[in-house]
Amino acid sequence: SGAPDGPFAPNVNLVVHNIDTTLEAYRHRQREEIESVGWSVIEQDLGSVAGEPVLRTHARGSARNVAVEFLSVAMTTDGSDKKTFVLTCTASSRDFPRYRAEFERVIASLALSPWVDEDSSPWVDEEEMNDLPRGAIR
Repeated sequence: SGAPDGPFAPNVNLVVHNIDTTLEAYRHRQREEIESVGWSVIEQDLGSVAGEPVLRTHARGSARNVAVEFLSVAMTTDGSDKKTFVLTCTASSRDFPRYRAEFERVIASLALSPWVDEDSSPWVDEEEMNDLPRGAIR
């Protein structure tokens, strides 16, 4: 999509929160956090990505004196190892329309590994890592 227009480079981040929550509860928490730093929520809706329930959020604010927008999706896991995954795509407000389609493609590709279920942890500990074939990534 070309070089960024200005000092703020478009970026994509995935954050994993070790919190047991529902998407509805996370919606309220996220809105409060966004508004507490002076940002505005443009839209915030429950939806789905690849058949999994998600919370979609589009917000606008300022970072390093640059008008910025982000589009994010939050997804939670069930079972004994509860986590909330938040994928955030951010660009300057000036660049955001140019990157929006690419951000939508990134979001559409989000999927939790199929081996994540209520009987196993999605994390590989050191012992399991040593048992993986050379070059394997999980």
